[in-house]
Amino acid sequence: MKNAIGRIFSRKIWRQVHVALGIACSIVFAIVCATGAIYLFRDELGRVVEPERYWAKIESASESDKPSLDDLVANLERAEGARAETVVVPRERRRTLRFLLKPDGAGNRRILRDVDPFSGKVVGSGADKATPFFKGVRRWHVRLNLPKKLGTPIVDVCCLAALVLAVSGLRIWIPAQKSLWKRRLTVRFRSGVKTALYDLHVALGFWGLVPLALLAISGAFFAFYSSHASVAPPMALPESVSEERGVSLDELIRESLADAKGRGALKITLPGDQREEAIRIERTGGGFWSFSVPTVYYWDPRNGSLVAERSFRDLDGRNKLMAIVRGCHYGDLFGTGSKIVFCFGCLAGIALVVTGIWFELVKKSPRKRE
Repeated sequence: MKNAIGRIFSRKIWRQVHVALGIACSIVFAIVCATGAIYLFRDELGRVVEPERYWAKIESASESDKPSLDDLVANLERAEGARAETVVVPRERRRTLRFLLKPDGAGNRRILRDVDPFSGKVVGSGADKATPFFKGVRRWHVRLNLPKKLGTPIVDVCCLAALVLAVSGLRIWIPAQKSLWKRRLTVRFRSGVKTALYDLHVALGFWGLVPLALLAISGAFFAFYSSHASVAPPMALPESVSEERGVSLDELIRESLADAKGRGALKITLPGDQREEAIRIERTGGGFWSFSVPTVYYWDPRNGSLVAERSFRDLDGRNKLMAIVRGCHYGDLFGTGSKIVFCFGCLAGIALVVTGIWFELVKKSPRKRE
């Protein structure tokens, strides 16, 4: 019995599993990792492709000279003949504002407009120039650009295979002698190409293990459970208030940012009936490692009072899990910092595929006779 268990957990068995799965799924892994690394920076690359749409032309150095957000909303609604549903206010002062509007009687159709906050001019409409490219990237990432019924199951199975590869790779990686630990973490570039590539495969397998495992787990999770977290559901207003007074969106923004460390980004949801439903302001952190799950403020538009405040710790278990899984797979769980970490994991995955296949080919190639 002990011998059977020992054989199951032996390095030789794990190595055979690792090699077989790695070769079988190598092409899919390379495509998914490459497209994932690109898609992580979809917003940043979109701003590079079309900077005039995302960066405002500052006509005034003073914030007091800017049009108020209420004026921008009213002017845009009047010009478009539609009601503003959401407004996205980026962290950077020079960034444009993004409006999502719903035309009267348009069903589920929405209008997207990017507006210069200094001039009030519409600088972008509909999808940006980078959207067709990233739609293609996403098709390759999700279903290998194949029909959905064929491509999606292949990617889903390979996500599960990636978890087995991570476990088997870790088992192979653990050295039998303590003296070999340092060698497993570094690359000997002066010992020849074959040794350097083998060391690179071993070292990247360790340093990229955590981000790759999180990406595989979250990918497999979405394969069988596609629902998303409900972080900011609508909230009804109290039936009556002690007094009513006019309140501006700029005032609510200042209140929402009062206890924030840094400016932070905001998403404002404007209800259709502001006497029945609260205005929602979702605030995410402004730091390099900021947590991506927003703090949500519910404001009473009748008098500007705070109806409720919700943060990550107020979510139920299901929504907490969904928010973490979503943040891991999109890479922004902890802002730009975690995007870079997960991008490294994707690039490490590509390098692992290349070095692993190369090493197996070299190992099995016929040796030259002396």
